[in-house]
Amino acid sequence: MTGEDAVSVMIGLLERAKIDYMLVGSFSSNYFGISRATRDADFVVHASETKRSALEAALPKGFEIAAQMAFEMVTSTTKQVVRIKAIPFEIELFDLSHDEFDQQRFRRRKRVRDGNCDYWLATAEDVIVQKLRWCKNGKRGKDYDDARDVTAVQGRALDFGYIRSWADRHGTRELFEEIFASVESLF
Repeated sequence: MTGEDAVSVMIGLLERAKIDYMLVGSFSSNYFGISRATRDADFVVHASETKRSALEAALPKGFEIAAQMAFEMVTSTTKQVVRIKAIPFEIELFDLSHDEFDQQRFRRRKRVRDGNCDYWLATAEDVIVQKLRWCKNGKRGKDYDDARDVTAVQGRALDFGYIRSWADRHGTRELFEEIFASVESLF
């Protein structure tokens, strides 16, 4: 089993449990930008306790869910961690927070097809905005690189007004303009 296989399994489980979700993090930036290796997959989920219990009960052999919820410092949200025993890979299920941007990006998520799998994914603009937030708050270089790569690959197809509006609210406008200036000549 690969990380991509584990993600496909989780998407199927979420779909069957009728849990609202979107794939975010490195898998979303890989979809819109330049692919990079990762040892985890991040989902934002909005589900009742009943649906969460059904999801946990449906986990296949080799998928082990942590007994307790964890708190993610960079995102300031709670998450449930699912470890894949056969490989060094984790799936993190983040609760949809009440943060205005988190709510907006969840409403804007889009259905995509990748290979033989249909799933819900954050938009390219929302990937950039979130990566800028993580870069600022978590000081993680990979988030800067992901934001730059998505901006470079998506180019003029992006809604720059939307990105700049959220960047202004989050205090990441200067960071975005630096990224934009570094890739603008590509589109």
